[in-house]
Amino acid sequence: MRTEAEALAYIGCAADATEVQIWQAWRACVRGVHPDTGNGDRATWERLLLAREILRQTAVKRRQCPDCRGSRRVTVTIGLLSSYVAVCPTCKGSGEKA
Repeated sequence: MRTEAEALAYIGCAADATEVQIWQAWRACVRGVHPDTGNGDRATWERLLLAREILRQTAVKRRQCPDCRGSRRVTVTIGLLSSYVAVCPTCKGSGEKA
């Protein structure tokens, strides 16, 4: 499992699902295989953790500002040799898409 599509398919979620629907589906899958329950399956649990990590990374990328990539700052170049760091004008310093 390497892509968001594979992770969504593994937890049984549609590709156009919202973040809330994705996390609800993931939690429903986890309840049955969590190691603390009596019938926990270690291999399935590890695959669900991998799916969670993939989905987290893609969710963060989806929310990030395209110009500053979440850093909240951009480098503004003046002339050939001088530049300064300023608040991103696209997201106004929030780091998220407008």
